[in-house]
Amino acid sequence: MCVGVKAEKANILKALKNKDAVVIGPGFGTSESAQGLLKIVLEVSAKLKLPIVIDADAINILSTNTAWQKSLPKKSILTPHPAEMARLVSLETSKVQEDRLAVAEGIAKKLDSVVILKGARTVIACPENGLFINPTATAVLGTAGSGDVLSGIIGAFLAQGFNQLEATIIAVYAHGQAAQSLEKKKGQYGILASDVGKQVPIVLNKLLIKKPDLLRMIKSVGAPIKG
Repeated sequence: MCVGVKAEKANILKALKNKDAVVIGPGFGTSESAQGLLKIVLEVSAKLKLPIVIDADAINILSTNTAWQKSLPKKSILTPHPAEMARLVSLETSKVQEDRLAVAEGIAKKLDSVVILKGARTVIACPENGLFINPTATAVLGTAGSGDVLSGIIGAFLAQGFNQLEATIIAVYAHGQAAQSLEKKKGQYGILASDVGKQVPIVLNKLLIKKPDLLRMIKSVGAPIKG
């Protein structure tokens, strides 16, 4: 058993070496093997100082392994929807929704991580930079898989060299704008997560025309509302 774990860790270390970012969780499951794999990926990411996006089932696994929460890679990015956040902070989903800002800020500080609480007007909480609220609110983002698309976009920006907060703000904003654009064209129904993903480059190109410097664009997206 120990030999197997060591071999698996060596394989993951080899796979992630020279990579720029990690995204883990979508379609992952919560089986014993999934838990073991997550633990190794967290350890290897911390060792290699790789930025990591933790989503979906990876968040659910963390919710039941509180000891792992204390050793997350520095400045991890967590992307829970309200129900996942409820499991992570041991609250009812309704309680999370009643005080979204405080809940997001509290867990961000506790985990020393950037936390995205998804939903209408997604909240981004950063331990050093306070809270940001995305202006987008559309039912299109309730479609299955749209959160997975967001995690992939964040990972793509991390891989391009943006820091965790920059990557998160740009990705959340572009993701929301893509969904709103599709809603205007097609309405709220029948839109797939893949449609949102395909719309994101169009949104980004429009933004780049207006604001050639993406780093400058960050300052015009969500305004910090609390320090």
